[in-house]
Amino acid sequence: MKCLSVEQCRAWIASAGLRLDDNLWIQTPEEETSPPPHYVVIKGFNLNLSEFSRRLFDWMPVGRERLLIVSNWSSYPPDQKYLFETIRRGCGISQSLEEAPGHLFASTKTDSTYYDDRPPIDVEEESIAMWLMALMLEWTWDAYALVEGCRDAVRLGDEFVEFLTTDPERREAANSLIDQFGLTSRDTFPWGSVPRGSVH
Repeated sequence: MKCLSVEQCRAWIASAGLRLDDNLWIQTPEEETSPPPHYVVIKGFNLNLSEFSRRLFDWMPVGRERLLIVSNWSSYPPDQKYLFETIRRGCGISQSLEEAPGHLFASTKTDSTYYDDRPPIDVEEESIAMWLMALMLEWTWDAYALVEGCRDAVRLGDEFVEFLTTDPERREAANSLIDQFGLTSRDTFPWGSVPRGSVH
């Protein structure tokens, strides 16, 4: 794992035509034919969050670098941020979350790679990625998961996940993933009005 500053995150996602605003929200160019939002509420479900996180990453193209951007986190209670940054230090990262909110992971596997046949680099990188994401889902931190050169993304929010895509096949793949975990999707923001800066 490598950690990226905000400016490095901006440069990394720019190749896919995406932009990171001052609040660390992903922005996409306006599209008149944008499909309805695709939310999944995870509150109250007994989920294996680490496995769910791995599958969320694999919903996007595999074999490319993966980026996990923390756009908002909790300073209280202090335990969460302390644990998160302790894990980062264990991976050789000295910067704080404020200095480097992006987490970049290598990925070499293909769509047909069986879980137990992953190369060592994928086991190492994927294990850290899926568990960091699982912790963020547990703590309801805001974040985005992306892969290199792809406009699709997964948004993590307050007890929900949003699939950001305009591709009908990707939306169908999201529905399949949702069904496998016994979840249901919705096209309205789960907790009232859509927060400012949200993208669909």
